[in-house]
Amino acid sequence: MLTPRQSDVLGLLARGLTNERVAVLLGMSPVTARKHSEAARRSLGARNTAHAVAIGLREGLIQP
Repeated sequence: MLTPRQSDVLGLLARGLTNERVAVLLGMSPVTARKHSEAARRSLGARNTAHAVAIGLREGLIQP
């Protein structure tokens, strides 16, 4: 459902980090972090990031 990188990004966003901070922690550009976040939202059929985090947690796809 999610790629490992999408799961990493979404898990960090679940902790309240920004895309910019996620990018620094994962060694990628903020644009790439945002693209992974958007891809995760599309893959999960979520309306927004908060919804994607909720789905990811509920389905056990991410670890906060």
